[in-house]
Amino acid sequence: MKYYRALLPLLAGLPITSAQAQAPDTTTTHRHELGLTASPVLDRFFTRNRALPVGLLYKRRLGTGGRALRLGAQGSYQRQQRDDPYWPTVNDDFDYRTTQLELSAGLEWVRPLGRRWAVAAGADVGAGYRREYRYRLTFNTGDTGIRDQNGNPVPVYEESRNTFTTHSLFVRPFASLRFYYTAWLYISSETSITGSYAKLRIDTESKRVRLDTNEAFVRSYSDPLTIDYSYELRLQLLRQVTVHYCFGR
Repeated sequence: MKYYRALLPLLAGLPITSAQAQAPDTTTTHRHELGLTASPVLDRFFTRNRALPVGLLYKRRLGTGGRALRLGAQGSYQRQQRDDPYWPTVNDDFDYRTTQLELSAGLEWVRPLGRRWAVAAGADVGAGYRREYRYRLTFNTGDTGIRDQNGNPVPVYEESRNTFTTHSLFVRPFASLRFYYTAWLYISSETSITGSYAKLRIDTESKRVRLDTNEAFVRSYSDPLTIDYSYELRLQLLRQVTVHYCFGR
């Protein structure tokens, strides 16, 4: 019995020793990392919101000291549409589409905070593209003042197309917190401050069409018009969440 009592501390310590041996070490260095990113959209978060930018983030270790090169690509696509084939209709038909793309490159430095946690800081520079297309069709059955050869009111419909195109350049310092599930898999959340410069261009087209002859009697176009240059400084407490896979030695 005395022998069993002497072995109890050793037996009790076996699970702890095994768990510590299996715990990942954040100081383990892999040459490459590939991450899947998602950027939460907090605007109208609790309402119907289909915009969720997703992307890829690649990192390559540069020497020692926790320094790494970052290359990122992120984009989103959103569409809302209504098409009623039965005329006349009370509600307007519309087609709204928004496309966004962002490319970036930067450097980061990592500092471990134990075996499972680490923090990182750095900065990215990059360029962005955004295109917003808006189409609307309005059907008017009222008296528009247009008459046919018999003097009867002619219904008309109006089509409008507007395209808003934005090109931007940005600088983005960031800080992130990491949690390692294993030595080769971890999740990170990132906070950033983005300074950007953007140029907005607008293209418009509209026409009113007689329904009896299907001829446009009012038509207007605009040449591509640069309407605005803007600067912005924005703080994002949760800019993106990323799941990273580490590989290579």
